[in-house]
Amino acid sequence: MALSDMQPLATLYREAAQAAGRPPCVVLMRDAWVATSQEEAERVYGPEVLEAYKYYWRHGALAFRHVTSERAFTLENLARDRIILGTPEACVQQLHRWHEALGTSYVLLRLRQAHSGGPPHADIMRAIELFGARVIPQLG
Repeated sequence: MALSDMQPLATLYREAAQAAGRPPCVVLMRDAWVATSQEEAERVYGPEVLEAYKYYWRHGALAFRHVTSERAFTLENLARDRIILGTPEACVQQLHRWHEALGTSYVLLRLRQAHSGGPPHADIMRAIELFGARVIPQLG
């Protein structure tokens, strides 16, 4: 779901939580990939995440209702509002952007795409290590 679609939902959720006397806790789930360069992130993760998104689109997922053709499934068209993707610095900036827009309490990141079976396990482990070493310490 794109950021513009999520903002009113986060507001509605906060209002409902407060009306129920509960503290709101916004959890953001995003597809994500961190690499040493933007090019590497797009090369390794791009085909995998786009294949998953096409699967969702073919099966009528509401998050892709605005997409009219499979040709629209490019990182250029979809990454900005759907995927945390790039260098550690870029991922930190993107996570801050989402947090500022939604007031997230937690983030859940998906690095493997079940529909394509990838990226390979070794690549996932490198991305997790890089995320832990270079992204998480910057999120404080």
